[in-house]
Amino acid sequence: METLNEGTEEFQLQDHEGAYIFKPGKTNGQAGNRPSKRRRTSKEVERTDESSREGDESLFVPLLGGAESPACVRLREKVFEKSWAAVEDRVQAILRNANTATLDEVTSFVRDPNTPSDKLPAAFIITGTNIASQAVLFEQLAEGLRSNTRSRVVRLRSADAPNLKAVLKRVIQDATSSEGLDDDDNVEVSYGKDGRKYLNYDLEGLFAFVTAQGCEGVFVAFEDSEGFDSALLSDLIVLFHSWLPRIPFTLLFGVATSVELLQARLLKSSCGLVYGGQFDVVQTDTILEQVFKPAVAGSEVALRLGPKLLQGFIERQHDQVAGIHTFLSSLKYAYMCHFYANPLSLFLAEDEEVTGDVIQSEHLEAFRQLASFQHNVEAAVEEGDLDYARSSIEDDEFLKGQILDIPGRRRLWTLQTLRALALLGATGVVRDTFPQLYLQAAHDGVNLGPDGFDAIPSIKRLQPEELVGVLERVVSTMAQGDEELGLAGWSPDTAKTHEQSAAMVTEINRARELMSRASEKGSALRSSWGGRARVLRTTVVAQKVQLSRESAALSEEDKEFDGVVERAVGLLEAVVQSEPAIAVPLHEVWFYDSRTPHRDVFVPRPRGVLDRALLRPYDYLACRCCEAADGGIATTLPVTSLVYHLYLEAGSIINVADLWAAFLAMVGGEAEGETEGAVGVGGHDERTALMLFYKGLAELKALGFVKPSRKKVDHVAKLKWL
Repeated sequence: METLNEGTEEFQLQDHEGAYIFKPGKTNGQAGNRPSKRRRTSKEVERTDESSREGDESLFVPLLGGAESPACVRLREKVFEKSWAAVEDRVQAILRNANTATLDEVTSFVRDPNTPSDKLPAAFIITGTNIASQAVLFEQLAEGLRSNTRSRVVRLRSADAPNLKAVLKRVIQDATSSEGLDDDDNVEVSYGKDGRKYLNYDLEGLFAFVTAQGCEGVFVAFEDSEGFDSALLSDLIVLFHSWLPRIPFTLLFGVATSVELLQARLLKSSCGLVYGGQFDVVQTDTILEQVFKPAVAGSEVALRLGPKLLQGFIERQHDQVAGIHTFLSSLKYAYMCHFYANPLSLFLAEDEEVTGDVIQSEHLEAFRQLASFQHNVEAAVEEGDLDYARSSIEDDEFLKGQILDIPGRRRLWTLQTLRALALLGATGVVRDTFPQLYLQAAHDGVNLGPDGFDAIPSIKRLQPEELVGVLERVVSTMAQGDEELGLAGWSPDTAKTHEQSAAMVTEINRARELMSRASEKGSALRSSWGGRARVLRTTVVAQKVQLSRESAALSEEDKEFDGVVERAVGLLEAVVQSEPAIAVPLHEVWFYDSRTPHRDVFVPRPRGVLDRALLRPYDYLACRCCEAADGGIATTLPVTSLVYHLYLEAGSIINVADLWAAFLAMVGGEAEGETEGAVGVGGHDERTALMLFYKGLAELKALGFVKPSRKKVDHVAKLKWL
């Protein structure tokens, strides 16, 4: 036993000893040489450990009360990773392409040979409120400048620039780093050709490096120029201008407001040293619509988000003036919520990945609890199809067949909805943005009638030339599709599609023929619904002038054009239609519209959390001494909670003396006849109770519940916030 105890003690001591992992590099016969850079093996080990841990453990847990099989859990996680990766790749490509025009203009400006030699070149890039996208913009700009010229690019943020010395250190350090050089020679900035050592904030060392490397320019980018101290910016401009004959500096400013406001902050003498150009980037609203089409509404998107959730995303973008990355974070969180918490989301996988063997009995039970399943069965009963209803409820194999048809139903709904929206946009009669059109389509479906977009009256009032243009755009969209939505053209092999397209071409030719005939007669072609079909008639009765509108007489061509309009409207109604997503059976697998978790995460309300914590602190402290209070007042509650209960009973202006008296009655309270300093029923004497009262009131002030009142010195006022 003694030996066992000694061994156990030795093992426990080893648990607290440090362990080191030594990974010697490849020497290649140069073991004695000092490496040019220090190796950081600890981070490599951490990355290796993280990758191995990610490969062994899954962040997804079994659902269905723990009955979900490991294969289903892995498949659900795989579908999530694959779905989001595809969306993220498309979004990143769009963000990079959105800045292409701006990047080309900036590159042309900095390489302009006509720049005055005595001026410091500076490009002012107006980013607007899209501050979050500045990192992507300047990263692309740095890559482009490095690839097109032999230059060094230094990116600075206001947090990295407390003073002039720190900025110079950062500029020299980043400009002389070995990353981005074409050759493998690593030139030390602290040594010139003569072996002289320079200070790490001396631009003479940077000049030696630029001369040795043959750099064409050094670009210094101030990503958030408004965050820099104005005196610091002025000093940097003057300093860089003084070194301009030896070091070819070029400045890049990211401006969120305007160049005029930035110029007003700088010294006039420093502004006179700059030769600048202004460049505008694509703003958030435009990028949002460009991202919305492939990331939310694209044909390749697996998970469809509901209109309520998306409306909250869009409203938050405008209310909070947030960048596009906030929208992407909300989008990813929606994917995480759906795939992590919905055991049926695994059936979003491709057809070959989901087979009947994957479906468990718990899945069948969960499907039968869905609202769409119950509605589908009730509709079948109302229509008299009792066999379908009975098979859906009792026959597991029949239900499995419906489950395996889910990807096909999703693709069919997506195709119909996107085609209808593409054709609706081609008509040009609806002025809403595409996100708004998509939200309405997902909620109510797409149709041109009064219960939909109500576009039929607008189409009928079109002039002949406008109607022909609408039909031509619709035919062109049917033939070519929509590249932004990933929508291919309608297949001409389908008899219905060929018939509809041919009918529209026929109406186009007929309308042109009628316009030609009317033009030969010297009249304008019109319909009975257009403004030209009504004339203003003036009548004088008893010395009073009466104005009235009457329908003008229609010619034969006008009457024939009425028929063209009626047939064109019928054709458009036939092709521009789709049903809402909630009408598709078992749509809960691929349709997510829950706003609750997003409201709590992206629009937090800390006031409610603090209220509950102060009213019922035992829920958080895991103590049983206060549970009997059940939200009421008990002397065992924490001091801040006691003061908060009294705070709730008071008005908007609280007398501190009254609050103290009530608090003392609970935690202390000397009875009449008791000696001074005797402990009351609350367990504290008056001095201790006063200390506790000060503590609780100070904590309420720190939490933002009270503030000193300006009206009365001995009072405090309540604060209202979310």
